[in-house]
Amino acid sequence: MNDEFFITQLRTCFESGYIMPQFCIDNEIKKPLFVAPNANYVPIFWEIYAQFFTDKRMQATFCLVEGSFDRVQFVPYLFKELEVKNISETNPDDFDRIIFLTVQKIFQPLDKAIYLDVLAAYFGVRTYLEIPLLHFIQTKPNVKLILMNFPILKVSPYNTEREKKMFTRTELGIKQELDSMPDGILPPPYDKFGYTKEELLRLWEVPGAKENFDGSISLKDDLNELVNVRDGKRVTAGQPEHYINKIYFVGNCVYYGVGTSYDRTLESYLQKLLNEHNLPYRVENDSQAYNDRYQDLPYNLHYLPVKSGDIVFVFSYQEFYEKLGLKTFPFIDVDSLFYRPHNYGEVFGDFCHINELGHKALAEKFFDLLVGNNFFQDVEFSYPPPP
Repeated sequence: MNDEFFITQLRTCFESGYIMPQFCIDNEIKKPLFVAPNANYVPIFWEIYAQFFTDKRMQATFCLVEGSFDRVQFVPYLFKELEVKNISETNPDDFDRIIFLTVQKIFQPLDKAIYLDVLAAYFGVRTYLEIPLLHFIQTKPNVKLILMNFPILKVSPYNTEREKKMFTRTELGIKQELDSMPDGILPPPYDKFGYTKEELLRLWEVPGAKENFDGSISLKDDLNELVNVRDGKRVTAGQPEHYINKIYFVGNCVYYGVGTSYDRTLESYLQKLLNEHNLPYRVENDSQAYNDRYQDLPYNLHYLPVKSGDIVFVFSYQEFYEKLGLKTFPFIDVDSLFYRPHNYGEVFGDFCHINELGHKALAEKFFDLLVGNNFFQDVEFSYPPPP
């Protein structure tokens, strides 16, 4: 991905209200130095300069690695002139952090450097995950919210032969396997799931998306009886008509259940466990099977019809949780559940999607966690005060 891709991501975050001065304050940066390769990056300099000029909590310095840029007066009654130096005119020791508006590793010292891809990831998480989550728990204080990651196949000396082959594939592993199998023959463990080859291929075809009037995105209803999408979200099997509270999953394609029939997803298996233990909860699959718009999760989270006592699981990458300061929220690591060795069998359809064996194991993990931590009791569930 080139610099323009990440700069565009930054601009969408600026438009949403999260700007560079606040980023610096949140990360205890008092003297930032912004560096770009050449004068082609001056337009983004202007945008950042305007933020610091109007915010006034600190000042920023701007430098180019190649060439220099003359001082330019811009909207003279609003802004002072922007000064852009050459990197040779600065001393890195004078600054807390050096923020590079490029992904190119072009300058030392790297221990002070923040590069564009990391910067855009932080802005995206802060704008479209952490701030919406903080707003959610403040406006819905009696709803229990927990973050979760998702399992990815890891390299291990205990990997099966089938798992080893997945690391060399660039497309969905199960499709490649099906193409290489004779007609009527399915790869393990799908040969024991009761699917035909045509049904299995259909399970990996994700329904399209539709944009709602409120800006959120949901799935197009699908008549595929294996996928079973109704009212813009995937059906959960066994939902009770009478219940007290709901459990929502707002996640990515894994929690949507790509490659798994609707009645064998994590949500359907969890609903089955709840029913068997007479727990009056209804499970809803509000996950999405696409990653084109990272704004969708907070949109959909905001419009969940939650009430006091409901439980909401929200997807987050673990590195965001650990490195980017999301520790305000409880977090469940489900990725480690499938580190080899384990006793769940062949749980991966490809390196980042699980089959129904994996979904069943996840359901059991979530159920044990909810029971073991008294989530089904009428107990106080509070968070640390938000920053």
